[in-house]
Order: sequence, then structure tokens, then C-alpha cells
Amino acid sequence: MKQPYISLFTQGLGKIIVGNKESNIISFPTTFKNGDIVDVKFKNNDINNDIINLTAYSKDYYYGFVISKFSSYKGIILITYPEIDGTILFKSDLDENSKVKFKIKKLFNGNIEAVDIQNVSKNELFKANIPVFGKIKKDIIIPKEGVIEEVVLEKKYTEGIVKVIKLDRNFGFISSEMGDFYFKINLFEQIYGKTPQEGDNVKFTTQRFGSKISVKSFIKNISLKESLQYGIVDGKKFTIKEYKKTFNKVPQLGDIVYYTDKDKVEFKDSDTPIVNYIFQEDKNFLNVKSGKISFIKNSFGFIKSNNDSIYFLIKNYKKFYNKEPQKGETVNFIYEKTEKGFQVKKFIFQDVELNVKNFKNFINIDPLKIYYAYKNANQIDEVYEYRSENLNQSISCYKSTKDSIKKLEAIECMQNYNYSSQKITKEKLKYDKIKLLDKLVQDNLNNRNYQNALYYENKYQQEKFDISRLKQLSQITQKHIHFIEKIKINKVSNNSSYVNFINRVEKLKVVKLANPINIIQSVELKQPIQPKQTYKFITKGLK
Repeated sequence: MKQPYISLFTQGLGKIIVGNKESNIISFPTTFKNGDIVDVKFKNNDINNDIINLTAYSKDYYYGFVISKFSSYKGIILITYPEIDGTILFKSDLDENSKVKFKIKKLFNGNIEAVDIQNVSKNELFKANIPVFGKIKKDIIIPKEGVIEEVVLEKKYTEGIVKVIKLDRNFGFISSEMGDFYFKINLFEQIYGKTPQEGDNVKFTTQRFGSKISVKSFIKNISLKESLQYGIVDGKKFTIKEYKKTFNKVPQLGDIVYYTDKDKVEFKDSDTPIVNYIFQEDKNFLNVKSGKISFIKNSFGFIKSNNDSIYFLIKNYKKFYNKEPQKGETVNFIYEKTEKGFQVKKFIFQDVELNVKNFKNFINIDPLKIYYAYKNANQIDEVYEYRSENLNQSISCYKSTKDSIKKLEAIECMQNYNYSSQKITKEKLKYDKIKLLDKLVQDNLNNRNYQNALYYENKYQQEKFDISRLKQLSQITQKHIHFIEKIKINKVSNNSSYVNFINRVEKLKVVKLANPINIIQSVELKQPIQPKQTYKFITKGLK
């Protein structure tokens, strides 16, 4: 008998299937997935009755690595694939930083635990230790209209009749409409298995030596394999197999068809525009170039990019592309300057086309959002929108992004989870956070975004109190904020009074008026400095 499993028809709602029976509609925790195997007990063993006990197990393996241990047989795994929030508890003898795959035991209260844990060997694929970040581009292609100009289903050959035979000298001549052709007798015997006779009908291909044309080979079977059959549309070659895949028939001369030809000819059943989604990796390198291979020698070559010649090693190319380099081939790479000139540091892929139907949780295209992809063997497997509250995504974002706000969100997520590792210590996270906050304060002051500057200064002071920064900032903001009530913020004597002031400014909201002046009114505070007073600020320079 098959094990009971979950059948979801929407997120969180579904049924339990037991053999050919199904339960009433059940509300499941978000950790439960479609197809999960369950251990379930119903009241009075009636599938339509209340559930007494329910535990689910993931059907497929998850992947992750051990980030901390509480004891020799207990610790935490950071899940890297597929997407799931945060970490998971394990009870097993595992080493820190070891890469593992496991199934998930899920309780009805939403708690989860790693079970059936296995170490991932070096030869086995470990999925998404660090997801790849980037953006998604929408690419619209309009199919072209064309006419089938040629269809080749058989080998190309010439027909003729054996005219002259010189057995003692191993040659003869064949007469055809194209003229007379010299042939070798032993070549004839290899194909037909007999000695040629005058008057034999033959099929053959030809070759040229200088001004003379002779028989290259005889043909006994003229049919081509389907994979070698081809046609021509608008001067472009296509396989008959590719044509039949779309139209389920052999093409005929003069057929009008629709097709695209980005990399190869692909037939379409109409001229309806095709939408492709392209995941563009964010390399975060300044030295990214594209160029064509211009020179290849034994162990090295050169790539021509604009007016530069970039040196590269053949072994690095083969390691990345798993093939030999070809002259004229376009490649993308990161380069560095050495004593000998410019050299390829690393080859990279640029765009990867996606089929939206194959992806889970595919979000509407929005250029302002950050996306990341799980990538194996240079093929994109799944694409997700980046969420700063997800720990493993935040670790990856922290390592890769140059966006200051996103990096700050990532650090705060890691701090909330109390995350640390050998390379990313708590001290390093705090140091990076202080540097980021200082940059954000300065950027916002330069752009006259004083409210944002105060917001990030508040965070800075909570990490590292610095009275000199408070006085400097108060003098800057005072030039642009005029208080109806007489409050002086440049007379700051301690941390708490300044933080209270900033807390008040954080809770202000901008009210747009008909005239160009913005009135910023304070909303109700839980702990106001002066409970009965309401402050109004008139600001200049804020957009």
C-alpha cells in the first residue's frame, strides 16, 4: 500500500491522500509541501474525522551545511536548497562546515528537524552553497515570416553508367550528363562487392584535383538519417527533425513558415511575439569585458576587446567551458593588470534564458527588485526574489552586493540570527555595519535627505556612540530645520537626549501641501519627551 501523502491545491490548504481515499480539506503549516509523505492518525481511524497526530516528511532531499554545534550530536544546519527560511536543527554526529543533504521532518505545530542526513561527497553535486544574485530582463522576440527554399532528405549524388574498365590498371570511366569521371575499381568493389561491368548503373559523389574531377565515393544507400536531413529557409539551415517537432510533417518547397534564429532556426506556429526572461548575473566587478578570441597557440591565446589584447591561458578556458577555444568566438571575462599587461582572471557567463513555466515562486518582473538563482553546471534551476529576512539569502547578498541598503539589511538579518562563521565573525559584521551606516549618513546629507540622515545616524549611535558626530550633525540639520517651538538640538550633552530627538524625527510623516513647502508633523509617540506638546517642523530643501 502506498504511503499517505499531502495534496495541496493552494498554499496552506489541501488534503491527505490515503490509497484511493482523501480527507476533508485541511489547513497545513507553510512548511508542508505538495507530495510530502505523512505519518497520520485519524480519530476512530476515519479519514473524514479529526486528526489526532500528523508528521510530514519531505519527498526530496534538501541541501545545506553545518554552521554550529551545541554538543557532539546536536547543532544547526543552514539550508541552501531549495528555498526555506533560516536554519534547521539536527541530531547527528556531524562536523562543523560539512556539506550535507537531508530530508525534513515537519510537525503540525510548524517545527522542523533534519532527518536521514548524509554527507555530500566531493564527486556529488552540492546545490547552491552561495546563490547567484542578479536581475531579470524581459526579452520580446517577434517571429519572422519565411519561405522554404530547399529540402534535402537524401544524400546528394550524381548518376552515371560504367563506360570504360581497365582491370589490369585498377581504373575506369563513368559517363554521365555532367561528363566523364575517372574512378578506381577497388573503390567500386568495396561498395558493391563485385567487379564492375560495362553498362552498370551507379550513384556517386565527386572530388576535384586541380582541373580534373574524379569519383570520391560510390553510394549504395541514398537515404539520410533524420538527424542529417535538412532544409533551407531564407538562406538559413534547419534540421527536418526540428521542423517536424513543431508541425509534425515533412516540409515542402514553398511552404510559408514563422521562425526565430537567435542561435539556431526554431519554428513557431504563428507570428505571436515570444517573451523570454533572461537572468543577468550581477558580477559586481568593474573589470568585466567582452571580446573575440583573436589568437590561439599551444598553451595560451589572446582576446581582442576594443583596442586591447587580453592574454589568457588555454587550461583556464577549457576548465570553464569544457571545450577547446575557437578563433573568432565571443567570450565574457574578468581581467586584471599584471606586469606583462592585461590578463584574463576569470571567464564568466553573461545571460541565461529562462522558461518561466519551469520555475517555482517566479515573481512578476520588477527591475527595482533583487533576484537570485540556484545554479548548477552553469544552468539556472530556480529563480527567487531576494528576501532580506532569509538567512542564507542574506549571507549571499552580504558577500556579493554593492548596494549599501541591501547589504545593511543582510547584516541586520545575520545579527538577528546571531550568525557567525570562521570568515564572517560577529566583530566583522559590526565593523562593516558601522562603515555602511557612516556612508549612508554622508550620502543622505550630500543629497539633502536630512530625515534619512538622522535615521541612519540613530542606528550608528546605537552601534557606536560618538558625541562629536552628534554636534556636527546637529549643526548641519539646524540650518535646514526651523522649529516653531524653541528647541535647540546643538546643545547635546548625552546620548539619550539625542537618541530621543532622533526617535521623534523617525516618526515624522511628510504632508504634501498645495504650495512647495512641506510641513512635517509628528505622529503620536509612545514616550514623548514632553507628553502634552506637539511639535511641527517646517523644512527647506526636502523634496
